Amino acid sequence: MTANAADLLVGASTEFLRNFAPFNNMEAEALAFLAQHAVLAFHPRGSDILTPEMGVPRHFYIVQRGKIQARQTGSTTTTEYTSLNLGQGECFPIGAISARRPSANAYVAIEDSFCLHISADEFLQLMQMSPQLLFHLQHAVRSVPRADQAGFIHWVLRQPSANLTHSLAVWWVLQLQL
Repeated sequence: MTANAADLLVGASTEFLRNFAPFNNMEAEALAFLAQHAVLAFHPRGSDILTPEMGVPRHFYIVQRGKIQARQTGSTTTTEYTSLNLGQGECFPIGAISARRPSANAYVAIEDSFCLHISADEFLQLMQMSPQLLFHLQHAVRSVPRADQAGFIHWVLRQPSANLTHSLAVWWVLQLQL
């Protein structure tokens, strides 16, 4: 790929990410790191993107286009919801990467979808590079009142913030199985 083509792809990724929290508040250096390392991948309808059987996640995903369904797996459910659809700008699996364990959820493309992804190690590095991202993720978890998990889901969905904030808070806690 030529330098101009690579620059165009990084520029397009940066512009896309600026439309969604928490990426729109990240430090310029951290956003540039994310955009430079992001790879765009196609996931056809019905394909598994990540399952618990795949082991510890190797990538952090950001939905660029399409719909991804996160389905709880196994005999233990962490909320009254067994699935949640993720759309443009939403990401996964934050908790599984942070805890370095397999995801508790299966992520399946429910329509032809494109996701940006970076390696799990790059995501952990990004969290260290970006106090804004780390603050956003920590705040999403710490601001949750001590309530039952179903109550937590309803509380998160009532908060006046971007859809990614909702998804981050919900899936962070679901992944950590708090």
